[in-house]
Amino acid sequence: MPNQFICNVWNLPTGFSAFVVTPNDRFLLFDAGRSDAVRPAAFLQDNFAIARLDQLVLLDPTAPERLAGLADVLDRLRPKAVQRNRALPAERLPLDGDAESATALRRLLAEFDGPAEGRQALRPIKQWGRVLINHFGVAPEQLGPDAGPGDLSL
Repeated sequence: MPNQFICNVWNLPTGFSAFVVTPNDRFLLFDAGRSDAVRPAAFLQDNFAIARLDQLVLLDPTAPERLAGLADVLDRLRPKAVQRNRALPAERLPLDGDAESATALRRLLAEFDGPAEGRQALRPIKQWGRVLINHFGVAPEQLGPDAGPGDLSL
């Protein structure tokens, strides 16, 4: 797929997922939503023969519907790096939500979130193949008193 920009977006009842292939063959998945009929991780393996994602971007890790397919993504696509709004402390994430999503989120945090030696880094996306992806996050102190967790999305 060299020199192509590909973008697939799934509008799912439990959120959405978007998959991007950059012109230099980098694979990015935005969010980890899914439905009973559509499982983006399986689709990507079946249709793109992807063994590993370069980057998983969690736009709003406080929304359980956007994490519905996280276990599937971690198991099937084994992301090399994860990006989320680091201004949102881990203790504000839904670690006690539905068992599958909460377990997957704890697994993701253990592998990617933190400075401990041996962990993968949460790396910002740089320019990949003439495609520039900018992230804009908000820190909790920048929001008013009525702000909800979703206001801290990436």
